[in-house]
Amino acid sequence: MAGVEGNGLGLLDAAIAEVCESPPTVEHAAAGPWLERVLAAPVPGTLTIVFHSIVAFYIAPGEWAEIEATLAAAGSRATTAAPLAHVSFELAPGDDADGTIAVVLEVWPGGGRTLLATCGPHGDRIEWRAGRPD
Repeated sequence: MAGVEGNGLGLLDAAIAEVCESPPTVEHAAAGPWLERVLAAPVPGTLTIVFHSIVAFYIAPGEWAEIEATLAAAGSRATTAAPLAHVSFELAPGDDADGTIAVVLEVWPGGGRTLLATCGPHGDRIEWRAGRPD
């Protein structure tokens, strides 16, 4: 979808075309056990990326803590040959009243967290925090 201009239906059409060209695999599973299974062993030569968008709000706090523990454990197993990245698009702590979203990147090995941007819940009002991407 690189270079797609505009918004609304044009972006939706471009997204649908992309999915038709390269359909994703979709599994029906609870987030915690699924994530634990797919992150069980690092894959040499592969950067594994875990991405989620507006899901933490819908998961019970205990289950969310398990998901975070799974990510931390997988991060501790990551190597420079098999790194792990966690990208989240979730309500910003303390800013849920106005719907501000925090886009956060965490990378292992190293475990450094970076606030990339804040924005509205649909990607509007974006404010880059960690340098504007090209």
